[in-house]
Amino acid sequence: MVVYNFKKLQPVPSHKEFVDIVLTRTQRKTPSTVHSGFHIARIREFYMRKVRFTQQTFHDKLSLIVDEFPKLDVRAHVLASRAPPLRALPALTSRLAPAPLLVNTRLLLPVNARTCRTFTPSTRI
Repeated sequence: MVVYNFKKLQPVPSHKEFVDIVLTRTQRKTPSTVHSGFHIARIREFYMRKVRFTQQTFHDKLSLIVDEFPKLDVRAHVLASRAPPLRALPALTSRLAPAPLLVNTRLLLPVNARTCRTFTPSTRI
């Protein structure tokens, strides 16, 4: 059984912080001046290098975030015994898409809002 240390997880930056981190790194690690006398192929190469570096940095950062998160299939036996299986939920959500989907907190069964009159113990997804 794999044991995860959730305290060592790095916080995921917001989308604005993430873009700032990547663009700052791109600006620091790639050349930053283009002169008007450069041939068009050299200018194109200059910007393509920046675009490729930015793409690679985005890929590296997102891969690090995804790889750092624990796998959802691996759960502690205590948590696995308490958590009910959610096998039918994804298949039913596509059929109930026009109506707001409600999930009963006791049974974790999808409930259509139009057919259910009393849904006090339910929560909206």
